[in-house]
Amino acid sequence: MKSLKDILNKHKIPGSELSETRHQCASIASQITHIKIKPSQVDFNDGCVSFSVPTIIKTEILVHQKKFIKALSLSGIKVSSIR
Repeated sequence: MKSLKDILNKHKIPGSELSETRHQCASIASQITHIKIKPSQVDFNDGCVSFSVPTIIKTEILVHQKKFIKALSLSGIKVSSIR
């Protein structure tokens, strides 16, 4: 009889990759801007990163857009645009 742990190890959990990507984006954006950004404030869809943050913080992220994209590409996340 298989345990639940064995089944989950063999099959990816839906949404876990997206969650990991959102956490990575939030972490890198927080490091660059020195402002705490939660993973719940980040959305990632087809290479486009969207932030649900105040305009002033979003502007700060866009000012450092090249740094942000480069840091994500080093992490293996390909970004085509930031909104």
